[in-house]
Amino acid sequence: SHIFNEERRFEVIQHTGEAIFVPSAWKHEVVNLVETLSINHNWITSANIDQTWHCLTIEIAAIEKEVEKWGVIPEDDFGARENMLRGCVGLDVTMFMLMIILEIVELLLAIIDDTNGDEYVTDRCDGKVWDSAYSIFRLENTLRDVLRQPNIALRLGAILESQTEALEVCECATEVTKYTSKLRQ
Repeated sequence: SHIFNEERRFEVIQHTGEAIFVPSAWKHEVVNLVETLSINHNWITSANIDQTWHCLTIEIAAIEKEVEKWGVIPEDDFGARENMLRGCVGLDVTMFMLMIILEIVELLLAIIDDTNGDEYVTDRCDGKVWDSAYSIFRLENTLRDVLRQPNIALRLGAILESQTEALEVCECATEVTKYTSKLRQ
């Protein structure tokens, strides 16, 4: 079934003091049973993914300056650098990269015709295909920028605790960008 299948749903009753995360682009409806205060925001979307990456690269540079000043963190300790980045902005490069890959795959699944896995749905004029394609291209461009980041595999390996898995993620990301490039043709 498509990601936009409206038959897939679930209900939740949120109790006092609980928080609920609703992923970006998930359709949802809220019924407040009592007077309620809602605080929400779409922090990272395909529309601002490049700005989010820019923010991360600024923080990475600032962390590198601090690390150099301190002189106590080894040059190859990317685990410490990623932890510092996550502490500063709540996100590290590994989480960011995996988030982009997952979002691209979900968007691709949304526009691939169920009847033929290599055929794209082109007869829909409801805008979902074009919205998804726009998002895919923005995400792809940012993913390419992330892949160009020096020591990306070392950063991933530090968080994933496996250099083999880090290289597999980089390979997967490269394959995703190659696949999405086909959409442009």
